[in-house]
Amino acid sequence: MTRQTSILLLLFFFSLTFGQQEVSKDYPDLIKKADAYYQSKDYKNAALAFSSAFKSNGWKGTPMDRYNAACAWSLAKVPDSAFFNLFRLANRMKFTDINSLETDPDFKSLQTDKRWQTLLEVVQKNKDSAEVNFNKPVVRQLDSIFIEDQKYRLQLDEIEKSVYLSAEQKSKEQQAIWKIIEQKDATNLVKVKAIIDKYGWLGPDEIGYQGNSTLFLVIQHSDQVTQEKYLPLMREAVKNKKASGADLALLEDRILLGQGKKQIYGSQITMDSRTGQYMLSPIEDEINVNKRRAEVGLEPIEEYVKHWNIKYKMADPKEAEANTPVSITNSLIIVSAIFILLLIPLYYFKQFNWLWLFLLICLLNYYGLYMDYSSGDHSTLKEYKGGWVFFSATRMISEYLTVFLLTFSLYKIFKLKHFIVDVISIFGAALLYNYVLIDPMQKLFLPTGMIRFYFNILEPTIFASGFGIITLIIYLINKRKNKKADQSADTSADSAN
Repeated sequence: MTRQTSILLLLFFFSLTFGQQEVSKDYPDLIKKADAYYQSKDYKNAALAFSSAFKSNGWKGTPMDRYNAACAWSLAKVPDSAFFNLFRLANRMKFTDINSLETDPDFKSLQTDKRWQTLLEVVQKNKDSAEVNFNKPVVRQLDSIFIEDQKYRLQLDEIEKSVYLSAEQKSKEQQAIWKIIEQKDATNLVKVKAIIDKYGWLGPDEIGYQGNSTLFLVIQHSDQVTQEKYLPLMREAVKNKKASGADLALLEDRILLGQGKKQIYGSQITMDSRTGQYMLSPIEDEINVNKRRAEVGLEPIEEYVKHWNIKYKMADPKEAEANTPVSITNSLIIVSAIFILLLIPLYYFKQFNWLWLFLLICLLNYYGLYMDYSSGDHSTLKEYKGGWVFFSATRMISEYLTVFLLTFSLYKIFKLKHFIVDVISIFGAALLYNYVLIDPMQKLFLPTGMIRFYFNILEPTIFASGFGIITLIIYLINKRKNKKADQSADTSADSAN
């Protein structure tokens, strides 16, 4: 009942008519309950909830629900019930996906049972019967590609679920598997490109639902250039009923995110590196996302994100607007007020020579913070809109003080005064601030830690270099003015003599 398997099964049985039949009013709620139990690893209650759903519906259920019920019974160590659901799936529903059975880790406990081989023989027979008119060589090749594509990704899922490994061990093992996945993906892509270039995008009636989905999976896992190359072909395949609209939606979203844009179907999930929690990538026109998802056969986004334990609530446009921390106008007022306050010590210590640079730093950083918030990249930040304002203001003040104190120390303590000193002080202060002070301050005001920052060695380097260049230009201009003034003074003196 892994996420990958569930999605693929939904595609394999897309043409079945169960969805067109009437179901009991309790069936959907009981299935949701079963899924919730499964996600919390309460497999026994998950299995019982599936049975209750089937009972409420005259002992009928969708192929995907039967499969997931078998997963739950297997993990609950009740093999008789697991095999009952699997044989019902194979005999009555003519289940053909033998690869999922063989690779799904949920069925490991069943594979030593003598009934397992009998089950595989029934499913293989179903597969052979269904594929009588298929392009057999291509089907066999795609079957092999599918196994290679999914095998190691399922291992990632097993590692994530492990209760015996530490977070560090999980990360180390997952990184090793990702290296293998990258190699397998590159090999699979060469094979799939050759198939598509020779035959075009083959439909389910030519290579089956699994083979058809394998074409999508390999393209979906490829690089951005390849995805964009085959996107028009897949769009055409969907129009000709040779590809799934749901698959196309996933590919569209991935390409959009790769282009730095927002996704439109909400299919792409990312993990925050700081918290280790999953979250939705930004969605365009989020209020209508479920409408778009329904049009391509995807479940509501609230249900979809539960697979990653994400608690999602559809944003209200009016509420989102009200939650915006400050408008652009108010932002400028706040920034201006802070600079007026900062002019006092600048005037007292006569350090106007680097005021323009500090102004640039603050404006860029403040604008970046505002754009991060407004873009909706991290919806949970709305809970901390007050913290966001304090963080932004405190950040500007603390950066100013850091630069000021370092410069003042160099001037007064070490008796140094030169534009090179200014360059060094600004570079050092920006570096110190970005790598030492920013992290604790961010955690103090924004517990989620979910803000994108571009701080690295490049920022202080650019600012310090820019300061040096501008200061040098100002120096040359002043030198030229002084030279003209001296010449004028000499001329006046000669006239007086």
